[in-house]
Amino acid sequence: MVHFSGKTTFKEEFVTAGGISLSDIDLNSMEAKKHPNLFMGGEVLDVDAVTGGFNFQFAWSSAYVASEAILLKL
Repeated sequence: MVHFSGKTTFKEEFVTAGGISLSDIDLNSMEAKKHPNLFMGGEVLDVDAVTGGFNFQFAWSSAYVASEAILLKL
């Protein structure tokens, strides 16, 4: 069993750095430019920010954009 207590000594956590470049994604649909019908969002993309809800907001917002684009293709 593992016990956790408090935050790190840095007092700030960061979203994972790296990932798929935003220039490879159509940001209006979150569709990969090189691979049609492949949609991405959230932390698989190269978006860095201090957390505090912003990473969750990007994940949810990009998922919403992708889901709307997928529905339009059906």
